[in-house]
Amino acid sequence: MGCLGAYKEIRCLLILYMGCLFIILAAQVFVTFTLLANNGQIKTFMDKKITDMIKEYGGPNDTDDDKHDWKLLDVVQKSLKCCGKVNSTDWLSNDYTNISGLYPCSCFNGTSSDDELFCSLSQDESLYGTACGALIEEWLSSNIFSILGIDFGLAVVQVLQFVFALYLFRNIGRRHTM
Repeated sequence: MGCLGAYKEIRCLLILYMGCLFIILAAQVFVTFTLLANNGQIKTFMDKKITDMIKEYGGPNDTDDDKHDWKLLDVVQKSLKCCGKVNSTDWLSNDYTNISGLYPCSCFNGTSSDDELFCSLSQDESLYGTACGALIEEWLSSNIFSILGIDFGLAVVQVLQFVFALYLFRNIGRRHTM
């Protein structure tokens, strides 16, 4: 909209572009401040969500959302080389793990296919001993300034785009009248 409005000198498109920029910037600022202000509630929500994901993992009443959550949990455990929120005993709250003694394949460094949810451990493999919850919190706390820096940088670029669009809006038609 902005490029077309500037190229064709259509003020309506420039106004629409500036309005969209303002809405995006306002939403970005609102989300940033909401996340910073509700940090404790977000941690509580994440703890509950991870606990629920572990408990329901591989359950018989699975939905597409559940499978998506399970894949996300598997990716986190594989990439961070961790098992469970606090430790691998968190998986004992899962009915299947509690009965069978099998843990998710993502809890250890094995050669399993991505289609398998649960695997049995061979003698040379062991469960990851690191807690995923602690690693996630550590990653967030070590990268919070990078995240805020990117957020601030995007806001500066959006403000500059708004100022440039406003300048173009004010000067459309002036060169023909001189």
